[in-house]
Amino acid sequence: MIIKSPNFENNERIPIWSLNKQIGGKNIMPTLIWQKVNNAQSYALLCIVYGYQENNFYINCLLSSIPKNICELTNISNINTKHLQYKDTHIQQGKNSENTYGYIGPLLCQNEFDFAIEKKYSLNFIIYALDNIIDVENYEDFEKQIQGHILNIGVLTGYF
Repeated sequence: MIIKSPNFENNERIPIWSLNKQIGGKNIMPTLIWQKVNNAQSYALLCIVYGYQENNFYINCLLSSIPKNICELTNISNINTKHLQYKDTHIQQGKNSENTYGYIGPLLCQNEFDFAIEKKYSLNFIIYALDNIIDVENYEDFEKQIQGHILNIGVLTGYF
């Protein structure tokens, strides 16, 4: 399954505005567009940085119950609410690694200068086409609910 963004190419830098506000970003997730998958009942999105902290990963965003007719997400930000109003529907947000709802931009760069010269970490946008509709609270719940229900997966990786 192909997932892409008009804001950056796969394996390239994510836009600086998608970083955390604490280092000059705006906490806005890049626009994501993916292929529609036949027989998918819904989609789920996991934004994750691997190789971070003692858990070895950091959840930047977790969305579930994305309706099967939606194949693009735009302007998702740090809206701390379980039910995200998107266009004419609702998307369920699971908790990120800060134990809040919504997208949190990466914070591992110390400032814009570090961002400009180094590609230290990768932010993976993983879209799952599912044969059911899930409503998750956190990553552990997400892992359990997608088991046996994945029709297809697409990954887009950006560096920061």
